[in-house]
Amino acid sequence: MDETWIPSPVFGDCYEVSDQGRVRSARGIKAQYADKDGYPVVNLHRNGKRKACVVHTLVCRAFHGEAPA
Repeated sequence: MDETWIPSPVFGDCYEVSDQGRVRSARGIKAQYADKDGYPVVNLHRNGKRKACVVHTLVCRAFHGEAPA
């Protein structure tokens, strides 16, 4: 099955997310770690700022848009 990559909703000019739940930058696939609840998380960096993001939330936002308020 082909993997689809689109810009990340967080730092989308630097990162992409796939429909397979992976995150990459120009340097390659980002390492994931589990948060205290066991969910995969990645650290995204841009201009000296770091943002920890839950992977399934990034994928959902990228492919389906923001959750309704």
